[in-house]
Amino acid sequence: MRKLQKEMNDKEERKETAKRVFEKWKREHDDLLREQLEKEVRTANRLKEKKEKEKDQRKRDSGSSFAQWSDRKKEVIEEKLKSERRKKEIKEIEEKYEKEEREKTALDMYEKWLRRKEFQQKQEQREKKMKATVVEEPPPPWSPPNRTVPFGK
Repeated sequence: MRKLQKEMNDKEERKETAKRVFEKWKREHDDLLREQLEKEVRTANRLKEKKEKEKDQRKRDSGSSFAQWSDRKKEVIEEKLKSERRKKEIKEIEEKYEKEEREKTALDMYEKWLRRKEFQQKQEQREKKMKATVVEEPPPPWSPPNRTVPFGK
């Protein structure tokens, strides 16, 4: 019986040892699996954060690109408007200058014509005086007014 008891104790002891070894292995295996799971979760979180950062960066980049494009567009439009206003001002100034030149030319031509006309009138008056003084024609003979003297009586 002692032998049987000893065998049973040995058997029991082996079972407990096997159970402890199994428990130890299971704990280590569970720890290993937990670490692997945590590592995968951390990796997934890092990847997710990285994607979020990239998304945010792309959003900021696109926002700043749009803002730059919008600013450039505004500048181009303002520049175009300034250029058009300047061209319009230049055109108005040129038209005003041309109008003034035409008016000045017309006034000069009118003054020349007026001087020529006055000169021509003075010359005609001088010629008339000269003719009158040079060719003093005798006045026409006197003739009585009509029917003042009876005719034929």
